[in-house]
Amino acid sequence: MLIGDKGYQLSNSMLTPYRGRNTTPEQTLFNKAHSKTRVRVEHTFGMIKARFYALAQLIRVKTPQQAARLIAICCILHNIALMHGDIIELPEVDDPMEHDDDDVPTRAENNIVAQEMRNGIMRSLPE
Repeated sequence: MLIGDKGYQLSNSMLTPYRGRNTTPEQTLFNKAHSKTRVRVEHTFGMIKARFYALAQLIRVKTPQQAARLIAICCILHNIALMHGDIIELPEVDDPMEHDDDDVPTRAENNIVAQEMRNGIMRSLPE
């Protein structure tokens, strides 16, 4: 499952926030949790790219599998560095999509399976 902002369409593999100005309190809580998670993931990617400059550049590998392996190795090395206290500080950034009040649903909002998955996650959040 991927986490996308409101610029992406809700699908069975892409979890997006609820859209519109008239969200319920539970949907608003979900959107805030979704946004915090997405910002944390992007922040982590930024730290890894800062630590391993090669990832911020064009990676010259022959296959997608090699690219995935290189990224996984960098993540492992990043975690080892964190365990040894080598922390990279990046400035905190607000999620600009969190304040987007787009009321226009996309065609993907009609995806019943994806809606039910998102609703199930929403219902499982602590109040």
